Amino acid sequence: MKRYLSPSLWAYVLGGALDRIGSRPACPACDGSEFSVVDRKGFHALHSCESCGLLFRHPRESDSRMLGFYQKAYRSGMTTDLPGGEALAELLATKFEGTEKSARRTIETLRAAGVEPGARVLDFGASWGYTAWQLRDAGYRADAFEVSVPRAEFGKRLGLDIETRLDALGTGYDAVYSGHVLEHVPNPADSIRAQIGLVRPGGVVIAYTPNGSAAWRAHNPPSFHRKWGQVHPVLLTERFVGCTAAPHACFVDTSGDLARLAEWDGTEDMVAETHGWELLFAIRRRTEKE
Repeated sequence: MKRYLSPSLWAYVLGGALDRIGSRPACPACDGSEFSVVDRKGFHALHSCESCGLLFRHPRESDSRMLGFYQKAYRSGMTTDLPGGEALAELLATKFEGTEKSARRTIETLRAAGVEPGARVLDFGASWGYTAWQLRDAGYRADAFEVSVPRAEFGKRLGLDIETRLDALGTGYDAVYSGHVLEHVPNPADSIRAQIGLVRPGGVVIAYTPNGSAAWRAHNPPSFHRKWGQVHPVLLTERFVGCTAAPHACFVDTSGDLARLAEWDGTEDMVAETHGWELLFAIRRRTEKE
């Protein structure tokens, strides 16, 4: 069976060739120019920043071009496909149980981090609101933020007012949660710091993201190779999280064992494991007395 490239993928491939002309690799998080190349795909290469540890694709699109891609061209199954009326009614009736968008793990992760029902939580990168809806159903006071205007607009069908402007969000959240969002943004350091600014002192920023750490690259090179490209322009590492979190305490783990998160006291950095494919991190914002 023949495979055809979509128009957006053609533009990405050809753009990679053109964008290399006269451009220099620079880390989008810290603007560092010292790096090593860890992988290649056609005209694109994946660089590891020597300064902060972020893995970033070169060449990369402008922020506005990347935003346009996620507004219209990005497709990722149930994350981006908007369900019809009957399908949505069924999802709400079953509370998303048994689907890929069940928020069961999200709620378990929040509780492991000490964020219990009743807490004020922001779903950062909420798509059309399925996680925020489930957080409210579980008793959390949940708000939602999403850059895609069409998906945010769809959230009204779930009774949600999903904010599309970061500067319009309030502050003082007990937790900000994102699930596989930070690998899509132009500058994940700016995004993480913005999220830290949204939580109250003592609050936490929690995220799941593909793991870019050297341990995972060595453990499963083919899977690592698949994880970056047009859709994932950056990959986070445990070193990058630690650099970005400072001076706040951070927890990093790839084992999927939430008991480790529950054991973390939030006062010192803790790196539990780094050779799994999915990286979980939590950053606790220091209080004024610390």
